[in-house]
Amino acid sequence: MSKRRYATVNCKQVDWTAMAGEVAGQRAVFAVDVAKVKFVAALQVEAGRTLVRVHWEHPLETPELLAGLEVLAQAGALEVVMESSGVYGDALRWQLHTRGIGVYRVSAKRVHDSAEVYDGVPSLHDAKATELIAKLHWEGCSERWEILPDARRDLLAQVRRLSQAKARSQAERNRLESLLARHWPELGHLLGLGSASLLRLVATYGGPAPLVLLARQARQLLREVGGRLLAEEKIEAVLASARGTLGMPCTPGECAQLRWQAEQVIDAQREKRQAERQGARARPRNGPRTYAQAPRRGHQRRAAGHPRRPQGLPQRRELLQKHRAQPQRAQQRHAPRAAQHHQARPIADALLPLLRRLAPDPARPGDQALV
Repeated sequence: MSKRRYATVNCKQVDWTAMAGEVAGQRAVFAVDVAKVKFVAALQVEAGRTLVRVHWEHPLETPELLAGLEVLAQAGALEVVMESSGVYGDALRWQLHTRGIGVYRVSAKRVHDSAEVYDGVPSLHDAKATELIAKLHWEGCSERWEILPDARRDLLAQVRRLSQAKARSQAERNRLESLLARHWPELGHLLGLGSASLLRLVATYGGPAPLVLLARQARQLLREVGGRLLAEEKIEAVLASARGTLGMPCTPGECAQLRWQAEQVIDAQREKRQAERQGARARPRNGPRTYAQAPRRGHQRRAAGHPRRPQGLPQRRELLQKHRAQPQRAQQRHAPRAAQHHQARPIADALLPLLRRLAPDPARPGDQALV
């Protein structure tokens, strides 16, 4: 296709009053292709008929665009539709929401897949994307994009913080693991890579060579950090591995890097724990609970003051009473089904002696407490 088909003009050059006259009393769609800085949009009043395509630099020229959209919204039913890609369009979406202009979103996957179907060319650029977004919106392939409540946004912020903290903690541990595999490969097998004993030991001494020279201080450090959970045999094994390690000897710079990397892991783990505590406090009290957090029915009965029901024979007695009353209720409610109950009566008559035998008898000494 020629470049003229997808030509755009700056939003400052558009006569928005004249555009308002074109869309007066009609449904207008303003399809926006979101970017970091250079936004492109197309204005349509019916599927396939574009009145104008505009471009502007966000956020410098966005106020001029918003002023023009307010003029269009006063003239007709204006709907703004965007791709659900990233967060670069959230500022524009918020400004449209405060002005009472409806915002819709279209899946970026659908826009990408319909590129070749639209004009036979598989390539996709900003101006063409606006045409595809508008086309999908006219076809009903979009949904309303509302602003989330503040409580939901707070929870999502906590989730993002925890996700980033976990990712950083794992990345820092991987870097420390690679350094230890080069200079002290035995240490990771003796102590857990994320254990406080290993991290404090490496953050204090770095490589194994300083540990050999300061064995007494290192032994005391491991006892203080590990406590009762770290056996003396494990401490001696760590010191022995430092003396006979197969790793490459550390230079002063590499030893300093080991100390610094261990401090990074400690800081990342501390940040992850803080994020987990913040997320636990941010969870609403009346929110959904897991199966482990939900109280059992027996606990609910005892908490409400109901006595614990003895197991065994009393349950069979209730079953017997229910079985005796069930045919009468069934005949009253479902008279046409009387034949079915008569067919099931021989089976019930055969079960009644057995159920009576299992029911508690006051005459028997063992059953008196169950009556």
